[in-house]
Formats: sequence, structure tokens, C-alpha cells
Amino acid sequence: MATRLIRWSSGFAATTRPCNGMTPAELKSARNALGLSAEGFARFVRVESGRTVRRWEAGDRDIPGPVRVLVAAVMDSPAVRQHFGLSLPGDSPSAAE
Repeated sequence: MATRLIRWSSGFAATTRPCNGMTPAELKSARNALGLSAEGFARFVRVESGRTVRRWEAGDRDIPGPVRVLVAAVMDSPAVRQHFGLSLPGDSPSAAE
């Protein structure tokens, strides 16, 4: 299985993991950095409830691939965050790449 080095521009520590991997801790860290509750994140990724998100974060359920891709895009790109009306500390009001 191929691995790659991930470095989120938001300052998250780099980690080596499978290309399609995201740990439960990384998901929770990203959600918290975006200022979203579990319920708010559930609405963002269009799942039924925050309980599902909490199960992903606890490692009780696998994080779906599309959620992993969306989180990576949101964390990597100010333009994607702006599109979804999200921000990270340090984003400028017109933070588009």
C-alpha cells in the first residue's frame, strides 16, 4: 500500500499514512479547527446526525472515503473553505487560492 506525507497548510503536523487514510483523531482535530460541532459537521457532510461523526472520531466506524476527501480539501485550500463558508484561524476574509 502506498503512503504519502500529508502536511495541512493549517499547521497540522505532517503524518505518513495510507493515501486514503485519515485517523479518527485527525478528523476530530479538523472538525474542531473549523469550529464545527459534531452536529454541524454532520450537516456539512450530509449525514444523519452528530452521533455518526462521534462514532467516526471514536474509531467505532470507518470514516467514508468521500468524507476523507472533503476534509482534506477543506483543510488544504482556503478557496474550498471560502466556498463552503468555513474558515481556519489565520484565514483572511478573501482567502482564495
